[in-house]
Amino acid sequence: MVQIDAHGDMRFEYEGSHHNHACVIGGVLEMVLPTLPVGIRAICREEAELIAKQQIPVIWDRDILRDAELCCFRQHNFQEPATSITSPGETLSNTR
Repeated sequence: MVQIDAHGDMRFEYEGSHHNHACVIGGVLEMVLPTLPVGIRAICREEAELIAKQQIPVIWDRDILRDAELCCFRQHNFQEPATSITSPGETLSNTR
């Protein structure tokens, strides 16, 4: 399944519920379906650990923005958004 989103949405529970916008891809992963997240710019620590553990391939937003063949943003002079890993109560910046 190809996921086009700025956020991982790979949590298995968020704010006490499994049925929530932050858990959509977590549910897909529980069904053991191949998943390719595209355009991701922000994930929580739990999602980062899951990506590493399950070796989920991700096409990050910063990779798309760097490659002019994948994206027309540079042609239109759009600004590159900040990329971060976020978790409740903390913010970590990705290095580029």
